[in-house]
Amino acid sequence: MTGTPVVAQYFDEDLIGTSGAMLKHFYDSGQLWALLIGIVLGYLFKSAFSYG
Repeated sequence: MTGTPVVAQYFDEDLIGTSGAMLKHFYDSGQLWALLIGIVLGYLFKSAFSYG
């Protein structure tokens, strides 16, 4: 092995800057509504089948 091994890599990403685009895609793809419906149904099932 003649090269220098790569131990770590540096990624220059702006998570704060791209969060708006990620949230827009999350909303446009319908995943937001699936999340909200899942939370509501999960709460209803928990309430219906819990004892006490």
